[in-house]
Amino acid sequence: MATEHDRLQKLHEKLSEIAASDISYHESQRHYKEWATQEESYDKLHDHTTYSSPWRMAREAAKLFLRPELKLVLDLGAGTGMSGETLKKSGFKKIHALEPCTEFVPNMESKRVYEKILNERIGGGSIVSAPDRSYDVIVASGSFGPGCITCDALYEVVRLLKPGGYFVNSMRKEFMWTVPEYKDRLKPLLQLLTREGRWREVKWETYPGHFFEKDGVMMIFQRI
Repeated sequence: MATEHDRLQKLHEKLSEIAASDISYHESQRHYKEWATQEESYDKLHDHTTYSSPWRMAREAAKLFLRPELKLVLDLGAGTGMSGETLKKSGFKKIHALEPCTEFVPNMESKRVYEKILNERIGGGSIVSAPDRSYDVIVASGSFGPGCITCDALYEVVRLLKPGGYFVNSMRKEFMWTVPEYKDRLKPLLQLLTREGRWREVKWETYPGHFFEKDGVMMIFQRI
């Protein structure tokens, strides 16, 4: 009989496949479609020692507001809804999800944390269906990774944020230079949007244990 350690190891190996630096968007989506129908999901990784990104992201987002329950949040790359659960536990009540993989939608719906699910893509030239200045905060927990959200999504993030709203992104630190889409592109674009007066940097911090032994980076920007 498989132990909890065995199950975690299996999930770790599966995530390592998806985290291949050169994986394409279509390849990553194929992996997620297959994974969404399997009994084991990365919900099993949701604790502070194996995958700390969701709860760190939610905690940082909640600290930005006196009354987070009144703020409308968009969860980018919501996946199974694990990050939505952490947002709810941190005080948010008005939560929307954005997730391109249709197969994840039933899992998200079963968690009953999202008021609305946008089954669509951000980035890659796609325009999100939500109107301009819709959200008080847009969050991403592990959603910026190989074959996932592309750099041009930041323009949509800026469009969708209300003035004074926040973008909170926690991602694996090494992806900043190992993923071709992000190397020499992601940080420069974040800085360009700052210089252009679209937003200001609030926080940029490295933290341990983002995913197993891998460090993460927490970045927060406020829309101007």
